[in-house]
Amino acid sequence: KRTYVNKKSEGKLRFYLIMVVAVLHIAIDTIFIYPIIFIVSFNKKWKQYISELVGKSWGRWFIRATGCKLEIIYENPEMINELKNEAVVVYSNHQNNLDIGLLLGYFFKRVGFLAKQEMEHWHFFNLWMRLNGCVFLNRENPREGIKGIQKTIENLKNGKSMVIFPEGTRQSGIFPFKKGSFKVVKKAKVKLVPVTIVGTDKVLEKTKKKRKL
Repeated sequence: KRTYVNKKSEGKLRFYLIMVVAVLHIAIDTIFIYPIIFIVSFNKKWKQYISELVGKSWGRWFIRATGCKLEIIYENPEMINELKNEAVVVYSNHQNNLDIGLLLGYFFKRVGFLAKQEMEHWHFFNLWMRLNGCVFLNRENPREGIKGIQKTIENLKNGKSMVIFPEGTRQSGIFPFKKGSFKVVKKAKVKLVPVTIVGTDKVLEKTKKKRKL
């Protein structure tokens, strides 16, 4: 007897499974980890260490839940040690929400994100984002948008590395960058680390083999 599964149905099922795993992880962190962060909040070093640990754990668990095989290629691996102790701007293409988990779990530095304002209302996840120095950008109000850019620059000057998706939205392939994204690097006077993510836009498609990122 053969059973045929609709491609869209399987993709949706996998998507919902991944979301359930992510929400469970965030809920567990909220119940058990964040109280610890609150207790040690007077100690900046411990607060940063625990929030980084939570971010990496969440990101790696999220990616493993997809069943994908991950490959990381560094063009200049010798630069990793040189950049570990200074803030950088990470420019990355953005294909899927999995990109966030990927960068959190496997980028060699602790990073915050310049994120769309809507994410400020994502329950559980928004708490971690605030603790980790993420900035929520209002794209509808130019004045508020400028405040978000200024906050990002301030984070960088204070030693906090930030991820920017310069294309401004999720899409397959590589598209022109928004002009405003370059102002952050110029005004903060930090180094730029370009990242190219390949394959996350295909993760939810039906396949007999593991996807490779």
